[in-house]
Amino acid sequence: MGAIRSIGTKLYKLPNVNLGETETLTIGNLTSIGAIGMESEEIDVTDLDSAEDYREYIAGAKTPTDMDIEGNVKDQTDLQKLLTLADSRTVETWRVVYPTGATWEFHAYVKKFTDGEKTTDGLITFSTGLRVTGKPTFTPSYSTLLAYTVRYYLDSSQNVAFAVELPATKYPATTVIDEAKVTTDLGAGWITSHQPPTHSNVQAVSYPTLSGVSSNDIVKVVYTESPLDTLAVTSVPVDGATGVVVSSNIVLTFNYEIAECPDPVVMDDATNTPVAYASAWDTANKVLTINPTSSLSASTKYLVIVQGAKDVYNRTLANTIIDFTTAS
Repeated sequence: MGAIRSIGTKLYKLPNVNLGETETLTIGNLTSIGAIGMESEEIDVTDLDSAEDYREYIAGAKTPTDMDIEGNVKDQTDLQKLLTLADSRTVETWRVVYPTGATWEFHAYVKKFTDGEKTTDGLITFSTGLRVTGKPTFTPSYSTLLAYTVRYYLDSSQNVAFAVELPATKYPATTVIDEAKVTTDLGAGWITSHQPPTHSNVQAVSYPTLSGVSSNDIVKVVYTESPLDTLAVTSVPVDGATGVVVSSNIVLTFNYEIAECPDPVVMDDATNTPVAYASAWDTANKVLTINPTSSLSASTKYLVIVQGAKDVYNRTLANTIIDFTTAS
């Protein structure tokens, strides 16, 4: 497999909901995005009994590395935004996105900002530095070749089938080929139509006879799947809707099964008063229905804030704010 080019890598500052922000800031026209990582401090535990006069160490606290960023100035408004961030010194949430879709997400404040040197034949440039605080989180992009471990068997009618045993772990197929007794390509979209329900221990899946396997053999079945879309959410009422009936439920629909999602915040935009509600997920863990415990106020703008939602591929939804206004 070839190396991954860095051209196309993006840097974003996610909305700070505590400050009422709703838009993601793209840091554009970058020529360099610095390294992301960590380094453990060291604690010297050498004593008079240390063997053969060698110093001994144990790992101390982990320190995330600073990130240096350089770019060309094309939009002076963007330059002003960075300068404002540097002046505020507020810890923000940042995300680096690789061309493959893999991401780094971390918290940082703008530690320094420099408007670059001006020369007779040069470009106007800038540089800035992010002081990362806390643990950076890396989320890989997933291969289009994934696999399930399944059990091949014959049912009572001697029909060939697979039983998908839960938990059915998804992982890149290339990591299991050497373990496979039988490997077959089940075709695009197989996971979508045959993924076992979460409430079942075993899900039988019909499939044509395979050569070289016997009843109850463990096999690795490889399937192909289209590249994953970005995790997203839509809503009813839609974002920006007006004239919404005060007795309406709020329905959030995610495009992938959700593994975890803190309760969204629903609040009056003018007063920041939270709305009490009951909620329920559908069996596919894709649709969340929010039922306010009492009717909403008329002619009022409400916000629905979704933070920290993760899908079954361990991808985190970007902080999302949906607004709508009720009918008079």
